[in-house]
Amino acid sequence: MPRGDVGRPIFRPSLVLRAECYLSDAPVAVSFFVSRVPARNGPLRRWLAVAALAAAASGCGGGVGEGGPVLPVEPPPPARVNAYTDAELGYFAEIAPGFEFSALPPVIRKWRYDVTLRPGPGVRPDERRYLDSLAAELTGLIGGAVRVLVAPGGSVDVDFLSDADFARWVPPDVAPRVGAYFSVQVDASQHLFAASAVIRAGLDPLQRRRLLREEVTQLLGLGQDSWRYPESTFYQGGGSAQAFLPIDRALVEMLYRPEVTAGMTAEQAVAVLRGLTRRARS
Repeated sequence: MPRGDVGRPIFRPSLVLRAECYLSDAPVAVSFFVSRVPARNGPLRRWLAVAALAAAASGCGGGVGEGGPVLPVEPPPPARVNAYTDAELGYFAEIAPGFEFSALPPVIRKWRYDVTLRPGPGVRPDERRYLDSLAAELTGLIGGAVRVLVAPGGSVDVDFLSDADFARWVPPDVAPRVGAYFSVQVDASQHLFAASAVIRAGLDPLQRRRLLREEVTQLLGLGQDSWRYPESTFYQGGGSAQAFLPIDRALVEMLYRPEVTAGMTAEQAVAVLRGLTRRARS
């Protein structure tokens, strides 16, 4: 089953080992303009998108719905849930702090900027489309603080490797026991800024997709596994999950709430989330 660590080199098929940061290219001028506003400022991003759309339409001699251009506008994030159950909070405390193969303190770690997935040559076309769908799903759960994207230039390498290459890349004491492995790079503020995930290429298609979902989700900062829920993405025994359970979705949302900050202990984060829950229910 998949594991992760901190501080291992970023995988690249060319064997050039280095960490890079990229800005995502935008498909159209309006999206490029709006992307320059920090992702965490969701309301301002959406206001600028609407303003740019109106300006573009009027500049072309037509209004929206009257022959003017229809340009893509970032949809509003889903409504945030402020109340969490004891089961969700307990699962968060088990999954979120730290990574299984890491000597670093078990604290909250998360991405500050957009997470851009860069598929390697072993990713099949249908799996690339699956990554697109997964990225959109995770972006919706995160709620606007950070986007998950798929693009050629990015901060996260994702690939499938032969057993021989997998054994060379994964630590020797771990490789015989797992089908997938991820690593992350962490800065001094406990924010993640680069990562990589590798999966054994010889697995069947359903297992390949399941591990894509698990590895990408875990490298967002949910780095532990658990025996609690066999159908969960974070199940210690692997399983066959092809979709998030409601409790999995809650974990992604909780991690990326602005009130939960990088460097918190599990106890501190849960206390914050309990406070949000009490206020929501009062």
